Amino acid sequence: MSRTDKQTLTLAFIKTRNAARSSTARLNRLMLDQRISRRQLKRAETLVDQHAIPPNVVVEIRAHIDSTESLIVHTRAIQVDIGDLLNQILPCLDVELSLAERYDLFNVNPAHRQWSDSDAPSSLEMIMAHGLEDSADRHDRDWLDGPLFQCLHAKMWHFFRTDPKGRATLDFMTAEVFGPGGLFEHVTLQRIHGDGTVEDVPPSERAKAPAGTTIH
Repeated sequence: MSRTDKQTLTLAFIKTRNAARSSTARLNRLMLDQRISRRQLKRAETLVDQHAIPPNVVVEIRAHIDSTESLIVHTRAIQVDIGDLLNQILPCLDVELSLAERYDLFNVNPAHRQWSDSDAPSSLEMIMAHGLEDSADRHDRDWLDGPLFQCLHAKMWHFFRTDPKGRATLDFMTAEVFGPGGLFEHVTLQRIHGDGTVEDVPPSERAKAPAGTTIH
């Protein structure tokens, strides 16, 4: 790859990362607004019952919550698209950039630059498994919450939920870790029925899930 092509690739990553940062910041603001609004709704419902405020206050808060939820869904969809772009760009970075260049591009703390070119993980692993994204600006890289991670994570769960192969993979992993002898054998799960109702499913009841239900 020529120097110009490498610069084009690097610029594409930087623009995608900026979009990831923007969408993640927006989602965080929306989620905070949603939490505050839900608390306000509970308080308003109590006050309406006490005839302290008019019922239209509750209607307005619910409308705001619904509007915010739509924006959250839209922003998460944007994150999925960004995650898709990252899945195309990151393998190219592995091939075309040196390890030092990738370290700099991901803003990796010098204390975390422990590999050589011969044994370095992929860019995807650096972000998703090792938490090295912007580790120079954070003290704890074990908390995986960076914008690149969040967009890749959104893409992964979109695959699990919408692609038949992804759904089968998720079901297999769930059976392995929540089944007998699994790490989370004794954790209570939830069964989501076709009508949207949710039911707690203790370990002893998991094998009794009726057809058409989904267990998470």
